[in-house]
Amino acid sequence: VFSGCSSIIRFKIPPTVSFLETRSFENCMSFEEVEIPYTVDVRPGAFYNCPNLYKLFIFENKTYIRLNSVFD
Repeated sequence: VFSGCSSIIRFKIPPTVSFLETRSFENCMSFEEVEIPYTVDVRPGAFYNCPNLYKLFIFENKTYIRLNSVFD
């Protein structure tokens, strides 16, 4: 979907999205933060090769869970 995008730094997935396909954000080198509703199914490798992604927020009813990991 956004594979190879170099202009996105922060992104919030809307709750209307049901899943993120494998490699949806592959090679997004400028990507640093993403917010994802807990209802979204994140497929393996959705954030493949996003070396600057360091904040992943999964939220439910405005409660955030901070994870310091990158999906590779």
